[in-house]
Amino acid sequence: MTRFVLPIILFAAIVLIPVGSVDAGDPKPKQTTSTDLVLLVRGDNQAGAVRDAEVHVAAGNVRKSDTTNKAGRALIKGLPRGAVRIQVISAEHQPFGQVYNLSAPAQQIVITLKKRP
Repeated sequence: MTRFVLPIILFAAIVLIPVGSVDAGDPKPKQTTSTDLVLLVRGDNQAGAVRDAEVHVAAGNVRKSDTTNKAGRALIKGLPRGAVRIQVISAEHQPFGQVYNLSAPAQQIVITLKKRP
């Protein structure tokens, strides 16, 4: 009986343990865990876009910054998903800071700044 055990084990090892990839189909798409964030910074009372505002984003140990363009838009790429702290500083407006939760591969947040007194 023992002389049949070794061939059965070898057969099972060859058949059940794949050596390489058998599936020639498309590989599974990688799950992304980062977010590209678009911030639109506006002034209160129909003031329109806030140009040249400093935008600072902190998520865990990741820190990124950008400056708004003439349309009041700033783009921050590659942020980890979850809670992020966003701070916006402008010479003509009060500083802004708030925590947001990022949960999608791309998100847009509109921030309204108040005029300095």
